[in-house]
Amino acid sequence: MSKPELDTPGPPSWWRSEIPDKEEIISDYPILPLENDISELPESRESHAAIHYSLLRHEATELLRRSVSEYKTTPDMMDSMETKVFLEGLVADIHGISYRISFSIEKSPIKIDWATSKRLTAGSLVAISPLSDNFTSKVVVAVVTKRILEGGLLPGDDEHAFTAPRIDVSWRCEEDTKFMLDPDQELVMIQAGSSGLYEAVRHVMEGLKQWSKTPGNKHPHSAPLFDGDKSIINIESMVPPDIDFPDRNVDLSSPLPQEFSGASGLDPTQLLAFQMMLAKEISIVQGPPGTGKTFTSVSALKIILENLPRGDAILVTAQTNRALDQILMSCLNLGAKVARLGSRSREAEISERTVRALYMNMPNKPNSFGLHAQEKKRMSTVIALQHAIEKTYPTELLTVQSLIEAGLITSEQSETSFSLDWSEFPGLEYLESSANPLVDWLEGRFVETSARLDIPPEVEEDTNDDLDVPDPVEDVFAPQDQDDRKEVFIPVKFKYSVQTDKNVIESEALWRNVESAAKKHQDLYKITVPRRPWLYKLWLKKLAEAGRDSVWNLIKEITLLSRACNRSRQHRNAAVVRASKSNVLGCTTTGLTKFRELIEHVRPRVMLIEEAAETREANIIAAPLSSVEQMILVGDHMQLAPHAEVRCLTESPYNLNVSLFERLVNIGIPYVMLGVQRRMTPMIRSLIDPFYKDLEDHEIVRCRTQRPLVPGMGGLETFWFHHEWPERLTGLKSRINVMEAKMLVGLFRHLIQNGTPPDRITVLTFYKGQVPIIRMLLEEDSGINALTSGPFHIFTVDGFQGEENDVILLSLVRSPLECGSWSIGFLDDFRRTVVALSRARRGLYIFGNFENFLHAKKAETAWLRTLEILMEQNRQGPALELICEKHGVKTCVTHPDDLARLDGGCEEKCKEVLVCGHECPKLCHSYHHDKILCEALCNRPMSCGHPCTKTCSDECKCDECSGTTPRSLDTVDTPDFMNMSLDERLEMIIMSREKQEDEVNDRESISDINVESDGESYPNNLMEDLTLNKSSTPEKTAKKSRKRNRKKGNNSKGKKTGNASEASKFGVLIEF
Repeated sequence: MSKPELDTPGPPSWWRSEIPDKEEIISDYPILPLENDISELPESRESHAAIHYSLLRHEATELLRRSVSEYKTTPDMMDSMETKVFLEGLVADIHGISYRISFSIEKSPIKIDWATSKRLTAGSLVAISPLSDNFTSKVVVAVVTKRILEGGLLPGDDEHAFTAPRIDVSWRCEEDTKFMLDPDQELVMIQAGSSGLYEAVRHVMEGLKQWSKTPGNKHPHSAPLFDGDKSIINIESMVPPDIDFPDRNVDLSSPLPQEFSGASGLDPTQLLAFQMMLAKEISIVQGPPGTGKTFTSVSALKIILENLPRGDAILVTAQTNRALDQILMSCLNLGAKVARLGSRSREAEISERTVRALYMNMPNKPNSFGLHAQEKKRMSTVIALQHAIEKTYPTELLTVQSLIEAGLITSEQSETSFSLDWSEFPGLEYLESSANPLVDWLEGRFVETSARLDIPPEVEEDTNDDLDVPDPVEDVFAPQDQDDRKEVFIPVKFKYSVQTDKNVIESEALWRNVESAAKKHQDLYKITVPRRPWLYKLWLKKLAEAGRDSVWNLIKEITLLSRACNRSRQHRNAAVVRASKSNVLGCTTTGLTKFRELIEHVRPRVMLIEEAAETREANIIAAPLSSVEQMILVGDHMQLAPHAEVRCLTESPYNLNVSLFERLVNIGIPYVMLGVQRRMTPMIRSLIDPFYKDLEDHEIVRCRTQRPLVPGMGGLETFWFHHEWPERLTGLKSRINVMEAKMLVGLFRHLIQNGTPPDRITVLTFYKGQVPIIRMLLEEDSGINALTSGPFHIFTVDGFQGEENDVILLSLVRSPLECGSWSIGFLDDFRRTVVALSRARRGLYIFGNFENFLHAKKAETAWLRTLEILMEQNRQGPALELICEKHGVKTCVTHPDDLARLDGGCEEKCKEVLVCGHECPKLCHSYHHDKILCEALCNRPMSCGHPCTKTCSDECKCDECSGTTPRSLDTVDTPDFMNMSLDERLEMIIMSREKQEDEVNDRESISDINVESDGESYPNNLMEDLTLNKSSTPEKTAKKSRKRNRKKGNNSKGKKTGNASEASKFGVLIEF
């Protein structure tokens, strides 16, 4: 195929349909998008919209075009292809009509875990073609509209275990519908990647079209919003009543007095940002990590809400549901009345403020704008469609009469082939009205159709694509209310089918031959038996074709009624928002264009965009902004940028990963950077100094009571553990490094053994493949299980932006390639570096090949300066130095086994006292002594007068009398060492010295101590075997007994001395 001519550059040629046509999908060449010059703003609104429309359309459709092209070249190599695709029926819901299809994954080399896989996500674009055509001329481009698990991708409770997976798709073209409405037609389906991007992008593209037609040529700038009397604004609520601040009406055209900073809790840079948010039409606030950008935003929202005229509203939006919920919760705490657009909130308080919840809780429901009547008409049309389909696709075997009425056979053919004089068969005349001659003619080659089956592969799917980005369609297909879940399924199938030769491929040539044979024979019995089922299938095909016009007309009518219902629903929802007196609307940036009509009806005056630097420019300019007088952009263009599915679009000249926030900063629009961070200790903050030159530390992060050192780390707040363990690929999608994961888990164990709660530790990695490796090692580590059962916080770096924790363990995974060349892949993005290095409050410990990051070609911008800082601070190397909190002993660890051997302590003897009074025989450890079974000799006098011959933890027994005396440790008179005063403990030491010298020679060898906790055991190889001197003799034993009796006789100091004597009896040595 020759390369097509590209469109002449310029806006008008770019307003194609959002969904590509078949010519575009089967083309060998892409249609290139317009270039996006980010050095300035486009000349006009139309050209601005056209540029982004072309970029989004290319991103949404190009992956599908490439997949189809790959399939046509090497069909057997495709793992994104589904075979044996068949139409199962139509689904009618409030969104219109979609089509349920079943398919086989027989070509997939792996078993797909549909619960976690992103394969065929709702919103994905797919291409479907008849197997007989194989993407030559007949192609349907469809969107996945519904992807349910049970009863869809997985069998329902009452279905066969191997029932084929099913999804719902939709398309718009009448021609597509007519040739697709054939339940016996085998199809092939190809998906575009694994993302549901298309549907989210489609809403934005529609918004761009509308924005381009809006009158005016207004572009973002920083002109004052308030002038004249409006520059005076009341800030009384920001000043506590006990603060002497006389003038609470301030002039925004002049700098706010510094006294207000202390009164409001805002630092100087936050105060500048606060004033800009109130005074400028476009305000841009950069919030580096930990600088309190949400606090600043909420402070400004508080004043804006108090100064807004009654009935006006603020629109708050964010890239993720998490960030949106965070700021909406703050608004609720301010007393704002929130209305949440979308239903994906995890906060109970926010869920109670969805539009549906507001509507259901209203005693007096607002006007429905004709919605009930429209819904009634829509449902009656759905019923009509159901009847039309039943007529078009018979539920019984065809009859001779139905064939004559449809013009498929002539009366002469009927008389010749199927006429039978029943009078010749006395007593059987009653069969004349019930027998179907076609049954005899087919000679039993018909079967009742049943659910299609599919046996999946056994190998599990690897779902670890590397980048963890927000689901672009989480709000697009999320059901907004109960009506969204109501659907009517209309099966499209012939109840009875016929058995045909599976080696024959259906084609137009085949049908022409079958039809020709039927016309040639007056007596249809002269058609050979193997060809008769093909003729029967042709009759079914002709019947279906005859009824498809009426079916399509009903589908069009239902589609129009569904759109009318949606418009009325948006009108009603806007009335709900107004009736609830909500003054804050909240939705994700995806929802900005989905809920366009509702937002336009509410007409918000102010729009606040959180995570603006991570939000695509198109999502903002396509938003309903006609009523917006003030836009506040809050974000940080030094952290994560907008994500693009097609990587080349992130590079010049397309720059799809450059947000409106970053563009405006780069072209010189004034902005404020918050300059005081309250998260990281100064040592951790120093690692991001190359990216933020003027970032200061708040006093809270310099205070050891607020940011104490991490126990067990010997004062180390940052460290890069260098190793040379190799990485490896997994499923050609992600990378893992098992030894690195083991080392990280060993440090995790050490940290919790030394007192850091597990929920204060977060494990981060850049690769999703590494996440399950680390999780498995954590869950199976006996030392960790003895102290906690989780849950463990393990995330990808991309999925943790905006979050923080006390301790961060960062797994980089990457090591040099097998050929020896340095490589770090997509870790060369400095913005990911910033996110990874800025999540920790008290401790950041990095695991990776230091040399690889030092020398990799693309690492200079992202890592080099940070690595130099670590070298200057001597905070990197192949040995991690740990310090025992108990003994102050330094230990260097270079391998996971070193950490296992330490057991949270060091290699010194413990020497603490067990509850029985004996000295702990183990090496230094972190766990409590009540977990240890004492193996020392008991030697306690029994009631018979003989000493016990068993070990301390066993029942007392006299070998001479063969008597057993149960004993409880609780009854033993032992000293309370933890609560003793210093003088008392010193006296204990003095009185135990004499006994220790003799007792140490009497101890038996102790080995294989098993430390139990909650049913789990420390493996013996994690414990250090201790062998004590066995040189005890009868003479020494007698000498020891005399000394013990003498001490008992000289007990003149009451209980205290008795306790000391009892402790000495067991050879106690107390050290502190």
